[in-house]
Amino acid sequence: MKLTTVKLDNRLAPAALLSSGTIIDLSAASRAGLLGDAPLHTITDILDLDGPLFDPVRSLVGRIEGGETGPLDQIAAAGGVHDAASVTYAPMLRPGLIVACGMAYRDHMAEMNTPIPTKPHSFMKSPNAIIANNEPIVLPQVDPEMVDYECELACVIGRPLYNVSPEEAMNYVAGFTMLNDVGSRSSVAAWLQSMEEDDPRKAVGLFSATVYDKQFPGFCPMGPVVETFDTFGDPTDFSIEARLNGQIVQSAHSSDLIFPIAYSLSYLSRWYKFMPGDVLSTGSPAGVGFARKPPRMLQEGDVIEISCPKIGNLANPVVAA
Repeated sequence: MKLTTVKLDNRLAPAALLSSGTIIDLSAASRAGLLGDAPLHTITDILDLDGPLFDPVRSLVGRIEGGETGPLDQIAAAGGVHDAASVTYAPMLRPGLIVACGMAYRDHMAEMNTPIPTKPHSFMKSPNAIIANNEPIVLPQVDPEMVDYECELACVIGRPLYNVSPEEAMNYVAGFTMLNDVGSRSSVAAWLQSMEEDDPRKAVGLFSATVYDKQFPGFCPMGPVVETFDTFGDPTDFSIEARLNGQIVQSAHSSDLIFPIAYSLSYLSRWYKFMPGDVLSTGSPAGVGFARKPPRMLQEGDVIEISCPKIGNLANPVVAA
């Protein structure tokens, strides 16, 4: 099932997107008595796999998708049925932790002239950088001509996860979404230099500057939905692409990942404790603007779209500061 968050009547509503293109407000379903007595405030309440709401919501969505009209009529009577084309999306999640994988795809390493890593690499992104589907990416006042896109599949965690094996890791994933790891390339040359830097203090400083360039407000578009694990299917078999003003600029299959998602999640869980609603973004394939000849960075008036057939389409316009 596809879960999201939308703005309705000046409030944020946890919602499900049906295959018909209908949005159902799950808080309205709760008010109609269709989800039991558990309080429902955000989709994280649903994505908690050990909580009381995941199975009732999945059952309700399954009944409606299967053609039952009664539940949909009850939700409509509570004011909870909307056309997806008419709603405004909100940031779906407010995770405590966003961990992003770097140097994840072989073809991206080739275009950046960087050696294949021997272990997963990661950095953190600020949850305050999250924006929703259709919200604008604002070019920062600092080096606005250096902003780049990176299309990524992201895991949404469904139960507390710490120090688990690769064989166990996927049991802790509630679903998947898309994330655009927007970043300024102002420091990327310095970061590439840090790969060869002998002075560890200087190398750390150069890497830190690169991570700072990924934290600007709006630099983490995410959505438009979380596709739950049960309907997403095999996490080792997916494709993802980015389109800039309608032109495909990134296109990849998961077979090009250097490390399987389960391995990366297990490896990083040695240090990070993930909680329900937290996010692991799995890295960018080739085709980034910085590596193009000449480089093609994001500009005012652009629209950058990320798509995965299993999830949908995440689109964001680009505006000046």
